[in-house]
Amino acid sequence: MIKRTSTEPSSARNSNKSGFGCLFLFGLPFLLAGLFVMGLGVKSLWIGLAAADWPETQATLQRVELETHHGDDSVSYEVVAEYSYRWDGREYTNDRVGLTTGGDNFGDWQQRTYRELDGALRAGETVPCYVDPENPGDALLKRELRPRALMFYFMFGGVFALIGGGLGTSGLIGAARAKKRKAKLAQNPDQPWLLRDDWNAGVVKANERWEFAVLLGFAAFWNGISWTVFIAMLDELGSKPNMAWMVLLFPLIGIGLLVGVFRLWRRGRMLGQLEFRFDPELMPFEKGGQVVGTIVGSSPKLQYREDDLELGLVVERVVTSQRGNQSSTSTQVAYSHFEGGLDPTRGVRGTELPVRLVAPTGYEDTTIEGGAMIKFKANTDTHWRVRLQGKPKTALEKFKASFDVPVFGDAAHPVEAAVSDGVAGDSAAESGAALADEDLERLGVRRVASMDGTVTYMRTGKELRKFGFWMVAFAVVMMVVGAGIANDDAGAFGYLFCAGASLVGIVGIGMISARSALVVDPRAGTLTKIGQLLGIRRQKVISAAALQSVEPDSNTEVNGEPRYHLAIRSSEGNANALGWLKEHHLASRLAKQIEREVRA
Repeated sequence: MIKRTSTEPSSARNSNKSGFGCLFLFGLPFLLAGLFVMGLGVKSLWIGLAAADWPETQATLQRVELETHHGDDSVSYEVVAEYSYRWDGREYTNDRVGLTTGGDNFGDWQQRTYRELDGALRAGETVPCYVDPENPGDALLKRELRPRALMFYFMFGGVFALIGGGLGTSGLIGAARAKKRKAKLAQNPDQPWLLRDDWNAGVVKANERWEFAVLLGFAAFWNGISWTVFIAMLDELGSKPNMAWMVLLFPLIGIGLLVGVFRLWRRGRMLGQLEFRFDPELMPFEKGGQVVGTIVGSSPKLQYREDDLELGLVVERVVTSQRGNQSSTSTQVAYSHFEGGLDPTRGVRGTELPVRLVAPTGYEDTTIEGGAMIKFKANTDTHWRVRLQGKPKTALEKFKASFDVPVFGDAAHPVEAAVSDGVAGDSAAESGAALADEDLERLGVRRVASMDGTVTYMRTGKELRKFGFWMVAFAVVMMVVGAGIANDDAGAFGYLFCAGASLVGIVGIGMISARSALVVDPRAGTLTKIGQLLGIRRQKVISAAALQSVEPDSNTEVNGEPRYHLAIRSSEGNANALGWLKEHHLASRLAKQIEREVRA
């Protein structure tokens, strides 16, 4: 077994505790603010449900005012009233108007209520008052639930509480883990792979196991709040059908979240709980050696799903770049090789799939993480992962199970790694080998060679168009809701809602109509970028002499996976083309291939 120096700098060790403490303190105000706002909503809802049974009496108004509160970019209103009423022969005074207290700008409820009460005061008329029979000192003039106010309390407060609770929990858990790892590192300073308990036990669970739990928790949280508010306001919404559409939108989103939970659950049930088991005595694995172990699944269906799956080894780099005061993180697949023809068997622990993969040389050691959001390496983290995934165009196309493995040092007698999928490390893009058709299809690009010698690379754009269709569908639903709101007592808000939905729809239509291509003309020595958006066609011609580089770059993520475009840099100006490319190493090879063809 090789010996390695710790990958944790002393500065990182000293900052872990303070870093996690800051994370907890940063999240605490969000949590408290969210709970406070949600508490206001719960209080209003509770009083409203109780006040529905309170008996009615008549109150005499003594004072009615509409207070205006000016903020930085908004104005809120609060109707203030004082009134007296008699109950069981005694006279009481009160100043509570509705279920909510304080000023707001949720519709025009405050203004309408003020006009109604002020008119009654001027006419010397009494108004209905609802009294708590168990405590006659408590009363109110308006007991209807206010949909917009309740949605604000629960949605706004819920989001803040969720963010604050998540940050605070991450800080506490991270601090505990960092303390535990620091003690282990002190005992084994030359063996950083011993910091992880799962590696010590030789049992690694899939990274994706948290996706289902996180989505299930969020779906339960969202549905619990949205359906509670909707059911509580059914009586009032019966007289305001247009408002009902807006309130119903949130439970419908909750149903969509539950559909996503069900799809993840069904996909997981196909293969069961997965874990990668290996002999801890073989740890760490070495570059140039083999990663040996067994993937164990709890479901026997793994045996007859073998034709839909492929097994491979992936090296991913998480790169953090700093530009001024802003930092951005992107994930790059530096190495990837998958093979089919799996041979799972039924064993004592479940369905077992043997793993024997060659770890290529030329890459960094596995990065040891210090815990949530705190890394020991600031610029680039390297992760070696055994991955079981679904093949394209199969029932398991979107399935993925990744297992982090410890790879440190180089083997004394390295074995040549497989490169059947066209990935041979950082030098692959420079190898000169053209991408095969299946590689281009996996990347999302089609290559067309013409008789005149020009070569056109066109983005297929299937994923982009699908995303655009969903955005248009969402925009249509939002416009219907906005039109309903506009016909209610909040016309301006409804029109603003429709305007926002229109912008979403335009973006979706733009995605559907977007076209991108690069035309290489070796005889003329030019590279022409052609782009089309909403029927408007634009092109830019760059000469081979002016061309400086063609490289993949990323500024988009889909389901946590980066999408790349080709960044073309030249002395005649820069351009981006062929966006939404799926894999970094294939995008790198395509970039170099295009650059070679231009200079040919």
